[in-house]
Amino acid sequence: MMRYLYGALFVFGYATYVASHLLFSVVLVPFAALVLHGRLRRRFFSRVFHASIAFFIKGYFPALGGYRFAEVSGVERARAAEPAVYVVNHRGRMDGLFVLAWVRRAGVVMKSAYIRQPLFATFARYFNFVSVDADSVSTLAQTLERCSAILASGRSLLVFPEGTRAPGPRMLPFRDTAFRLAQLAGVPVVPVVVHTDVPVLGKRMARIAPVRHFRVTLRFLEPVRIGKDERPGEIAGRVERLIASHLAELDKGTVWETMAGGRLPKAAANGERP
Repeated sequence: MMRYLYGALFVFGYATYVASHLLFSVVLVPFAALVLHGRLRRRFFSRVFHASIAFFIKGYFPALGGYRFAEVSGVERARAAEPAVYVVNHRGRMDGLFVLAWVRRAGVVMKSAYIRQPLFATFARYFNFVSVDADSVSTLAQTLERCSAILASGRSLLVFPEGTRAPGPRMLPFRDTAFRLAQLAGVPVVPVVVHTDVPVLGKRMARIAPVRHFRVTLRFLEPVRIGKDERPGEIAGRVERLIASHLAELDKGTVWETMAGGRLPKAAANGERP
């Protein structure tokens, strides 16, 4: 009975989050667009958006009993290095929200399929949400140009170098695009480890809501600067291995370790302990 109550609370919280952002898109954005102009409007949108993310991720969802932050480390060091390119591993849909709750003034690179959704379309227009389509050379060039402009303006950039959510505990290979951007802009790369002890809104193996309270770990690792003569691909591989080592450590004793060992048990797929 408790697992169903927990699942219902999690779905309720997620639905509330989506509804609030839809309300923001259809009511507050048009009103602010008419009343405010230029930098004042963008600053207003940015602050409201960040405050909303911080409220839901740091306060509302934990208060509902959805999860707790077991560890959040390295935030001040990362902020001191900004503007930067934050590169984050990607297992679930909430990964970006967890990071954005702690990172201010950051653009986000998202797949074009998400940008076309009504909820994100408004964000793409009024915030620094950048659409990327890896299969389109012309669109990719525009994406790189937009990302470079964001970094040049003094804002940071959040990128998932795997390109999509990993279908299991093992990360997908890192693409070097984010590292090339950092090298060209002369800004550091900040590796970020996002870990939940159960799958949460995963690609294949998780329900829309886990069946129990879960723990979230965020580690902002030491910033990495890429020299002009260094190869971004080599740095990407080094950062990939670094994040993978942290994930392997955090996976111990969780369902992720069970899944990595072979066939995915039904209990693990549902977010239960092995």
